[in-house]
Amino acid sequence: KQEVVSIAVGPHTLSGALSPVELSLTRRGTHILRFNDKELVYVESSSVNLRTFEGMDVMIHGNVEKNTEANQLPVLVADNVSLIARPTRAWDIAPLHMKLDAPLEWNGTSFSDGMRFTDQSEHELVRLAQSSHTALPSGTPLIVGGKQAVRVDTASGQLIYIQNANSVIALTIDQSLSGGIGKQPAQSILRLLTSIVFTNTSTASGPDGNQ
Repeated sequence: KQEVVSIAVGPHTLSGALSPVELSLTRRGTHILRFNDKELVYVESSSVNLRTFEGMDVMIHGNVEKNTEANQLPVLVADNVSLIARPTRAWDIAPLHMKLDAPLEWNGTSFSDGMRFTDQSEHELVRLAQSSHTALPSGTPLIVGGKQAVRVDTASGQLIYIQNANSVIALTIDQSLSGGIGKQPAQSILRLLTSIVFTNTSTASGPDGNQ
């Protein structure tokens, strides 16, 4: 069972990574705040658009209240949300016509149709490359860089396919960052996804633009 931190009711300023959760009829909260992979509180707000902070490290000020059921995490009713800057490096991945920000500690290596990111021990964390697909496969729908995308769970991690005009980009996520089957990817991946910007106004690859 995931470790839970006990937080008393009352005014609080809490920091962590904000992620959306499924809406429920038996508990409050549209989002959840995690710190070092520990679940702190559910979060909701009628005055702040929490969706604009999804996948980001934030500081939230508000009032912690008991949830609908006693065994649920309390809910932080947010009055104010501010971003916490994390050191990143900007990358221009020309073969895929995209730019993104990756954690500063990641090492990036370009190849003919994409880029791979590794940790300090050269273990591959993320790979972006042109896919052999010309249309999105079945999966959990997403929007990445303003483009239609899907997430597919695999035994070794997760794959995110992004439709860019007539071509499809495959983003392979290592199991250590995937979050597990049916789970949200790690916050570093969510931040990377939200930073993606496509630089082409029309596709440079046709339906056969694969490896």
